[in-house]
Amino acid sequence: VFGKTAGSTMNVVTKSGTNQIHGDAYEFLRNDKLDARNFFATNQLDPVTGAEIPGSARPEYRRNQFGVTAGGPVIKNKTFLFGFYDALREVKGLSLGDFVPTVAQNQGNFSSVLTGTPINLCGSGGPANLNFDSGQLFDPASEQLFTCPASSGNAGSTILVGNPIPGNIITNIDPVAQKVIAAYPTPSRPGYPNFVNQTPRDRSDNQFGLRLDHNLSSKDRIFGRYLFAQSNITDPSAGYTTLPGFGDTIFYRGQNVTTSWNHVFGPQLLNEFQVGFQRNNPVQNCDGCSSSAGKLASYGIKGLEPLGSDMEGSPYFAFSNFTGVGDAGYRPLSNVEMTEDYRDNLTWTHGRHTIVAGADLQWLQNL
Repeated sequence: VFGKTAGSTMNVVTKSGTNQIHGDAYEFLRNDKLDARNFFATNQLDPVTGAEIPGSARPEYRRNQFGVTAGGPVIKNKTFLFGFYDALREVKGLSLGDFVPTVAQNQGNFSSVLTGTPINLCGSGGPANLNFDSGQLFDPASEQLFTCPASSGNAGSTILVGNPIPGNIITNIDPVAQKVIAAYPTPSRPGYPNFVNQTPRDRSDNQFGLRLDHNLSSKDRIFGRYLFAQSNITDPSAGYTTLPGFGDTIFYRGQNVTTSWNHVFGPQLLNEFQVGFQRNNPVQNCDGCSSSAGKLASYGIKGLEPLGSDMEGSPYFAFSNFTGVGDAGYRPLSNVEMTEDYRDNLTWTHGRHTIVAGADLQWLQNL
């Protein structure tokens, strides 16, 4: 009998011990040295020489999944114990494409975006003083609204006009912008995207469990089980940007305790009483957050301060033509969830018919 919400339901079944001692150990291995190259993957090209970079077609990849199990009797024919340990170690290189400023653009030189094609900001027939190169940049401090005249192609449209920056070369870069520019990496390849981040995603999982079964009598059986799982992930693709240094760390710890009592009233009537408790604790944090004091203030933005001493990080800046840069907010974010479950099921079998009746009480807490 299942209740509470619609959606998927998972039944977790663990082995029990037997009258004989049994155990096993296992290891599963994969890595980039043994795997074939992806059919569509090719070596990256050096942005300066244009030559292939050997071995860059296959990102770093190592996966080890291993564990042990053991079970046997505590009291023969009466009490049994079973336990297991399972672990995962994975380093998985990713190919994350971005578009970043060139070295010249980081120095304020945007002359490369000039096209040599003149246009009028108000369209055909617009004022002569609004004829500019289609790639022309303007001083944002001088921009103001302008309504295109009736004789122009964009008659009645409101546009922004301002003083053009000579040669698209910016000579007075704002100190805040200089701080942001410093966070961009140098392009690693020609074309679009012009930067590929192959920083690997690092994952480490550990889980173990114990189960105890006890036969009280020929009609009564009880069991108890404890499960523990913990995961640590450093993911360069989980933040607001996939540039190096701005990924997220994801921590998870889950614990589950279950006990059950089965009583047989007779060949047609069975009762099962079960109590369970589950506690989940996921914590997500940006990889560069909670860094040295004063990091946020170092950007020089008035009024921008961390909410707490453990929430230092880099503010996020979004751009129209380039990949954004910065941390995904200031946190850690945590949501501890605890669930208690009490249920009792009574099963009656009569001929071809089976009737199940029971009750299920769940208590959910979020901290």
